[in-house]
This record gives sequence, C-alpha cells and structure tokens, in this order.
Amino acid sequence: MEERFQTLSENILNFLWAIDPVKTTSLGLHQYDHCYGSYTPQKRKEYLNTKKAYLMELQTINPHTLSPVNRVDLQILMLQLRKQIYE
Repeated sequence: MEERFQTLSENILNFLWAIDPVKTTSLGLHQYDHCYGSYTPQKRKEYLNTKKAYLMELQTINPHTLSPVNRVDLQILMLQLRKQIYE
C-alpha cells in the first residue's frame, strides 16, 4: 500500500503543479517556469474532474496501512483536493 500511495501522491502533486505553474513557482519549484496555465472553461472542467477522480482514489486507501508520515500526507492531499474542488 505504501508504494501505491507514493506513486499516487507523486502523480497528484505533479498534476497540481502543472495546472498552476505560477503558484508552483511561488512555492520554489521551477520545473514549470516555462509554462502558462490554461484557464478556459473546458480546461477548468477537465481539472475539476481529474481532482475528483484523484480524491476518490485516495479515499480507497486505508490510512491504517500507511506509515504515520504517509498517513499525514494522505490527509493533507485529501484536504487540499477537497478545498480545490469546492472553491
């Protein structure tokens, strides 16, 4: 379960960083400095659907099967996705 969570969390973070490169740069991550965000209605809907899918996938993970550190990371990712979905 640890490996699955690690892979999933990396995918989620890379997705979130890629869709908001300005915020990503402000976090000190520079791999998306050359990118522009796309905020068309179609893209925003795609992003929302992807966030919902990621949240649903995270919810299938039993936190008790994770290390304490990953358990906290799971909660942080889920809260972040919920916040972005309902903004």
